[in-house]
Parts: sequence; C-alpha cells; structure tokens
Amino acid sequence: MYANKINSLENQKYLAVRSIMPSSSASRKSVSKDNLRPLELRLLDSSQSNFNQGLKQELANTTWY
Repeated sequence: MYANKINSLENQKYLAVRSIMPSSSASRKSVSKDNLRPLELRLLDSSQSNFNQGLKQELANTTWY
C-alpha cells in the first residue's frame, strides 16, 4: 500500500517537473530568466501574487464606514 502511494507521488513529481521543463532545444533557447529560478521560489512568487490580487479585490469590495 505504501509503495503504491510513494510511486504515485513520484509520478506526480515527475509530471510536474516535466510540465515546467522545456522539451526541445528550440524551446530551451526561449527559456526566460524567471524559469531558471528554483521551482519553490517561483511557486512562492505565484502564491504571493495571487494573495496580493485577492487582497486588492477584498479591499475594493469592502464598504468603509
């Protein structure tokens, strides 16, 4: 049971990495500098950006008395 769960997690990790890695040399040339940063940092940037957007939306929708 644990082996299946570990294999599943490994497969998910592999697919996640494959989805962000360029597959051909042509696309490798167009990799932006941002894509060279570690995935964890990019995910943090993304979640921070989403948080900021959500916060702006909340503030815009708030009725101030």
